[in-house]
Amino acid sequence: MKSIITIVASLIVGVAAMYLYAEVSGDKTEANVTVNSIKKIAELATVEYNMSVIVEREKTKKVLLKLKTAKFLILLSGKVKGSVDLNQAKVNINKEKKRVDVVFRKGAVKVSNPEIAPKGMKIITIVNPKLFNKLKDSDFNQGQEIAIAKLRKSALDNGIIRETKNEAIVVLTNFLDALGYTSKIVFK
Repeated sequence: MKSIITIVASLIVGVAAMYLYAEVSGDKTEANVTVNSIKKIAELATVEYNMSVIVEREKTKKVLLKLKTAKFLILLSGKVKGSVDLNQAKVNINKEKKRVDVVFRKGAVKVSNPEIAPKGMKIITIVNPKLFNKLKDSDFNQGQEIAIAKLRKSALDNGIIRETKNEAIVVLTNFLDALGYTSKIVFK
């Protein structure tokens, strides 16, 4: 599925690049359009993960020599996006050789906090000894924060940074190829 998205995005970028190239007249305008276009096209190099996590939380309290445990589950689904920040890149354009080099600094790949849809979170109470160890809103809020952090970490563990870098290389290379430029795109 991701390869189909990459192919479609590459085709769109290629057509847009050919259109921009056809509209450009003169060397100075061409260089400006290329730099501006690179910045705009870099925004298309986005990877999105749809993920879910389950977090179990419990809270124990000693009451009259017995432990009272309250338990609940948080089921969380959301989107985590990876994108590149072209402000973290050095772009060199050599018009004579028709070559563009883009070097991204460390930290150029940004990973968003999860976007949670209105129905993307469910809380299931397993045990709630209301009288002695009642679950409070603060317990649920803390569990939600842990679930969101776990969702983001899961995206990182599954390679969202690597895939975002690869997507940026494909999109920018195809765009620059369509403009008639060779390119070298590097992430540090």
